[in-house]
Amino acid sequence: MSPKVICFLALGVSLFFGNPVKGQEKALLEQLKNEKRDSLRMDIFFQLANTQWNSDYEKGKQYADSARALSLKTRNKQAMLQVFVNEGIYSYGVGNYSDAASYYDSALVLARQMALPEKEIYVSLLKGNLHNNAGFHNKALQVVDNLENRLSLTSDEEASVLSIRARAYYELNQLEEAEKSIVRAVAIRDSLGISLVNPNGYFTLAQVAAKRGEYEKAIRIGQKMLRLSDSTNQLISVAYAHMLLGDVFTTWGKFDSARVYYQESLQVYEKQNVPQGIAELKVKLADLFLEGSDYKRAIDFLVEAIKLAQLHSLDNILADAYLEFAYLYKEQGNIYLAKNYNKKAADLYTIQNRPLGLAQADNTLGLLYLQQSQYDSARYFLEKALAVRESAGDVAGLAASMYNLALVFEEEANWEEALVRHQKSLTIEKSLGNEAGIAISYNSIAHVLNKTGKPKEAIMLLAKAEEINKRIKSFRSLLYTYQYLSESYDLMGDYKKSLDFYKKYSYLSDSLFSEQQIKYQRDIEASLSLANKDREISLLQLESEKNANELVLREEVIDNQRNVLILSMVIIFILIWLSLIIARNSRERKKSNEELKRLNYDIYEQKEEMQTQSEELKEANERVLTIMNNLEETVKKRTQELEQAYHELDTFFYRSSHDFRRPVTTFLGIAEVATISVSNPEALMLFDKVKETATHLDAMLKKLQFISEIGSEDAELYQFSISNLITEIIAYQQKNGNFGNINVHIQAQDELPLLTSYPSILRIALSMILENVADYSHSTNPMCSISVDYTPQEFIITIKDNGQGIPEEYHKEVFDMYVRANESSKGNGLGLYIVKRAIMRLQGRIQLESTLGQGTTITLSFPDLSTKKTNYEPKREI
Repeated sequence: MSPKVICFLALGVSLFFGNPVKGQEKALLEQLKNEKRDSLRMDIFFQLANTQWNSDYEKGKQYADSARALSLKTRNKQAMLQVFVNEGIYSYGVGNYSDAASYYDSALVLARQMALPEKEIYVSLLKGNLHNNAGFHNKALQVVDNLENRLSLTSDEEASVLSIRARAYYELNQLEEAEKSIVRAVAIRDSLGISLVNPNGYFTLAQVAAKRGEYEKAIRIGQKMLRLSDSTNQLISVAYAHMLLGDVFTTWGKFDSARVYYQESLQVYEKQNVPQGIAELKVKLADLFLEGSDYKRAIDFLVEAIKLAQLHSLDNILADAYLEFAYLYKEQGNIYLAKNYNKKAADLYTIQNRPLGLAQADNTLGLLYLQQSQYDSARYFLEKALAVRESAGDVAGLAASMYNLALVFEEEANWEEALVRHQKSLTIEKSLGNEAGIAISYNSIAHVLNKTGKPKEAIMLLAKAEEINKRIKSFRSLLYTYQYLSESYDLMGDYKKSLDFYKKYSYLSDSLFSEQQIKYQRDIEASLSLANKDREISLLQLESEKNANELVLREEVIDNQRNVLILSMVIIFILIWLSLIIARNSRERKKSNEELKRLNYDIYEQKEEMQTQSEELKEANERVLTIMNNLEETVKKRTQELEQAYHELDTFFYRSSHDFRRPVTTFLGIAEVATISVSNPEALMLFDKVKETATHLDAMLKKLQFISEIGSEDAELYQFSISNLITEIIAYQQKNGNFGNINVHIQAQDELPLLTSYPSILRIALSMILENVADYSHSTNPMCSISVDYTPQEFIITIKDNGQGIPEEYHKEVFDMYVRANESSKGNGLGLYIVKRAIMRLQGRIQLESTLGQGTTITLSFPDLSTKKTNYEPKREI
């Protein structure tokens, strides 16, 4: 789950209020003590609220409520306008975007009624920023467009408008427009001399660079912002800059650097006591630990973030933390808790009117249903998230949704659909420059290629994925790369390389697990070390007290040297007292030693128990390995038996269709003879019916023979001319009366080379298509165009007619067996199914485009098989 490259919420408020000036709140409170007039006290409370919006929303709300109470006494419209603004800012800050929009609308109504253009501009800018944070970026653009068309803006206001535009364009993936807008905004602020006061314009510049994959440029811009903020002691902006750099490094896949910057930002927020910033950083750090499978730390940070968010009513951050918890439990396989936290997040996103957040919750819910093998439910929620992200222009989210939908199709073994969506996701990731996403997509596409018998192509992609993963140190993704490389070489029969990559996979898997164990061990060692330090400090304190007591005793002895009797009594008393202390200390030391021995014994027992469990686990692993080996042998034996059964079924199928045709052709011959020798009209009508029925049965048997021929290994592979083959088929169709009134146009590319393939199988496919063209053509002016093209990779045949067309609801299933897409059809639903089987045998693809009443276009694409592997295993369907 990749974090946004921003801290938009706090940034949006600082855009209008800047950073709080140290001591400003204290000075205003002093002024408030000496002021008795309600109108002036109200103004001071408004100013006090403005000093807090960038750091403590709850405290700002308290000041705003005090101002509101005084405004009800004064009944001042301008004061009520500011009250609405403050309520909107507070609702915005805690993530209640719907209420914030209502308050801003109320403030705009008052501003227009009182003809206060400067207030209207101010509130419109707040509203534009609100729409951006809620994910309604087109609405944000509408707000600033309306503002520019209606009112005259100052240079500073124009810079704010440009900043909102830049943010909206960035989210809509219009990076050039975003860059133009923010460059103009920065230039205006530079000319006004306020860049040092408000350096936040550099945020969007850095975001654009990061989204283009220009990570080094983004880091330079972030570091420039950091220097500007640091030079003017703007600590909140310093925290923003650190957070920005952490986000860039996270997107870049350099999680160690990201963690350092996040922790720097967190320290600033904690020092300035900014609950919102602290909670947001803890969620981001939890996300990093989750990426590294450090679930313990991720949970600790998320729990702390949730406590802060609940305490300060930061519902927007609370929703994000709940969603992180849902994803964490999903990774651990705890579906119940994952769904529970996902629902909490979704409920908050709904209340806050945050469609992109709700889309992320739907996306997570879809993945949870996928884990439960509930594919329809998974597809529903993933497609729902996809639609929202597409309408909002969330390109990164779009890539994630495409990828997740592909996983559903993989589980259903629908490799073709899975591959299409993986490739779309890869295209988006490349446009974003997201190397981690690109590597993950390469892995998934390679997995699909392995499943479809294309290990060579898979290896090429996996080599790219391996290079990227090693460069960005994405070891979890690299783990899958090694796994799929092992599978690819196994499919190619290169068992040595397959074993080498499997060893790498096993080593990396063990390494990741070991590193996790080391982290926990270091935590435990650190805790023990801290406890030992505390114990040493206590002993030193006791030693110090003892030395002090001895010094006092010596001073008393010196003072009382003149009185021997008193000195003797004091010495005796001291000796007795010391003896009692020594005896008591001896008992306590003995008791401590016994306790230490008991603890050592407990540790020894725990160690023995762990060793026993380790041996049991090793034995269990060996048993599982034995079971797996036996299972592989059983599967191999069953596969051989199944192949033998399929072969026998094919033989029976082919011979039976031949045997059935003999009586059918006899019926046809008798019917023909009857037309000559029989004169009775009723008898002739019956013979016509017999002939019609026998003709349909003969056509079906021929198609069944075609299916058997396509699956046969006896088909001959040799070179031939596609153009000649098409001409022969057309002539045959015309000879049989099928194409008598159809205007046929054939167009072939110049210097078309000979094709090495199976001409008998291609003839079957083209005959079936042209038979459909004849059967479903219009009675007036029927036309059919056939074009043949060639690229270095494949031959392409396009057949287009102006016939009856196929309804859109049948497009996906028209190539299935026994599907008839036309109610007037007299066929048996096998024609296009045979075409699909034939093209699969030719290692090609088929594409259908059809509009009801206008015609159909079928495109066949297939390679030259002279350089291809031609071992064919037909798909069996019963």
